[in-house]
Amino acid sequence: MSYAALKNKKQPKNTAHMTSSQENPDALPDAAGLKKLPKSPKRWQTLPVADMLQTLAETYPDHPMDDATGGDPFKVLIGCIISLRNKDDVTIPACGRLFALADTPETLKDVPLAAIEKAIYPSGFYKTKAQTIVTICHDLIAHFDSQVPSTIAELLTLKGVGRKTANLVLGLGFGLPSICVDTHVHRISNRWGYVNTKDPDTTEFVLRQQLSQDLWPIINWVMVRHGQETCKGIGARCDVCVIESHCAKIDVKARKPVAEIPEAFKPTSAKIAQARMSPTPAPAAPTSKQRRTAR
Repeated sequence: MSYAALKNKKQPKNTAHMTSSQENPDALPDAAGLKKLPKSPKRWQTLPVADMLQTLAETYPDHPMDDATGGDPFKVLIGCIISLRNKDDVTIPACGRLFALADTPETLKDVPLAAIEKAIYPSGFYKTKAQTIVTICHDLIAHFDSQVPSTIAELLTLKGVGRKTANLVLGLGFGLPSICVDTHVHRISNRWGYVNTKDPDTTEFVLRQQLSQDLWPIINWVMVRHGQETCKGIGARCDVCVIESHCAKIDVKARKPVAEIPEAFKPTSAKIAQARMSPTPAPAAPTSKQRRTAR
């Protein structure tokens, strides 16, 4: 799903039960339990974050979860459960196998647990996740008329759902204003010098205050992709980063660029062919000392 498509995504018709944080996205959710947010570095006000995010959006044009879910709220929710502690190359095929069996709460709850486990394997903790998925299906049917709720407060009542998952469901599933902060968003925001926070939840609330709301839909997907491919936790690839000139590189341990091999030392086809044709030398005969030791 492109940036434009995500912005134009239809929002749920029933918004009467929205929390204050959704009616006023600048308001801090009561669930945060935060009395005071940390002060951000001075550079955050001059950092061209809109240009930086747009550059990343052009570099990574698609949200990886959209390949597996199509933006359907229920699929996004279940896909998030499967994706925990997984890479996309595991999550996306697992979602495809599971949704081929069933893709609604009513049908998925009737799939045998062993079949769900088999479908999402080799996802980490696949047995626990399978049980969580079944529980979520039953809870959606019992408490939400088989519909995925469209508020953070209600989503947090579901088993296995935290703020990260809840925000991703709101943003990718419903097109509502939300900032999904995972380890990549938290790490990169701090590296840029845009925030000065110690945990993802605090990062979310600071970003809500500082980041223009029209950028909320893309911050998760572009930073996740950027964190996976370039701005890694260890060995950041600053030498190939498209926004390196704007980054403060706070606590960055960049990788060492691979040194170019001099032309004289590079193997040529002639050298390789000669090495293959050369007979393997016979092993040297043991010395007298080696023979005595062997006895």
